[in-house]
Amino acid sequence: MVEPITEHAARAALKSAQSEASNPGFYVARRRKHGWLFVWRIEHGDPPVGTRSWVGADNGRARILRIGERADDVIGAEVAEDAAGHE
Repeated sequence: MVEPITEHAARAALKSAQSEASNPGFYVARRRKHGWLFVWRIEHGDPPVGTRSWVGADNGRARILRIGERADDVIGAEVAEDAAGHE
């Protein structure tokens, strides 16, 4: 079983992936089952063109969400893939 990571650890994974979502000033974190979702802070107005949400899974993997993907599906797949490799 993968242990939940902190928001700080998830942001570190984002920083390693060279993601702008590692900046808490511009992206808010929302805890999901098995990871974190990072979305543009609406108080900064409309996001710049091309801005996407990111996810950080509890296994330490982080990636951008592609158009049409759901955060929970992506996070779950990341954790499941990691768990399958450790069985």
